[in-house]
Amino acid sequence: MINKRTGLIYNSNQMGDDHSWLLDNSSIETTGASWSNFGYEIIYRIDEIHASKSVIMQLKRAFMKPFELPREQYRFEPTIWRVYWDRGQLRVHMLKECEKEMDNMARKNKIAVVLIDVIIQPRPMDYLTATIGQKQENCI
Repeated sequence: MINKRTGLIYNSNQMGDDHSWLLDNSSIETTGASWSNFGYEIIYRIDEIHASKSVIMQLKRAFMKPFELPREQYRFEPTIWRVYWDRGQLRVHMLKECEKEMDNMARKNKIAVVLIDVIIQPRPMDYLTATIGQKQENCI
């Protein structure tokens, strides 16, 4: 049976009516890191998207738009899309805008994008700086 729905679809089996923005508190580093200055690693877990390469690129641009960060601060894998936020306070409205942009792009292209969950992990700035500095081919 083919799913006839389009747009951003929340994983209702796992989340119900909850958007499931998870503030992680289990992977915080406690030794050797100064937490006086920290940012966030935002992890969007999605089902693999079945669309053309150009549509997936449009979705990635829509995903990146609300955060207004350089391309090096994003990583894309088939089922995990990451944002490395190093700009101080993270405003939740950016997460809502990201989902809205993805929903609009998915609807425009008549595809389904299933969002499993969003995990927001506090990270020390040293971790973010090192991660952003790594050359990776999948940043877009």
